[in-house]
Amino acid sequence: MSFDPATTFRQLPGCEITTMPDGLVIYQADQELVHYLNPTASLIYSLCGDDLTVEAITVQLQDAFTLPERPRAEVIACLDDLVGKGLIAPC
Repeated sequence: MSFDPATTFRQLPGCEITTMPDGLVIYQADQELVHYLNPTASLIYSLCGDDLTVEAITVQLQDAFTLPERPRAEVIACLDDLVGKGLIAPC
């Protein structure tokens, strides 16, 4: 899926979130599913709901990981995956 750079996201309700040393564990009780998010996906998930756009999320990741370029394709792929799993939704 392709998202407009101005799209924002929200975390969907019904998730139990546990912080781990290497990311997040998210349990969806209604579907009895457990998701393990690595540090990068955890950061992207955490930024959803802060009224940050796709473009702003890429800037945050670039800064957090001291990247030479904004990771647009990677952020969009992760957002698409999180939407597909029912963890976030575009606003």
